[in-house]
Amino acid sequence: MIDTHCHFDFEPFSVGTDVWAQRTLSAGVKHIIVPAVSKENWSRVESLASTYAFVSFAVGLHPVWLGDHNEDDLATLDAYLATKPVHCVAVGECGLDFAIQDAQPEKQIALLKAQLSLAVK
Repeated sequence: MIDTHCHFDFEPFSVGTDVWAQRTLSAGVKHIIVPAVSKENWSRVESLASTYAFVSFAVGLHPVWLGDHNEDDLATLDAYLATKPVHCVAVGECGLDFAIQDAQPEKQIALLKAQLSLAVK
């Protein structure tokens, strides 16, 4: 079994990470992909993948944090991806989330399109 969307980098897992890792493996999960939601946690997901052989990661800019992202973040993401980080398997977490307050659909769509272009590179 592969978990393609596990926020192993979020706060509840920051204490006792080794225990959570063992529980994951004991439950029959063979591999997980940890998607970063903003540039602030790209290094955390990369570190998890470097520490645990069963972890890969993705880096992206999730629309829930649209207000925290800035125009430079896409260039930073492009530069980061250009370094070809080991264990990085995708661009994400990205997408559209219109359930959030002040959803700003036009900005979300532009951000998603830009990240899709980076993923194709």
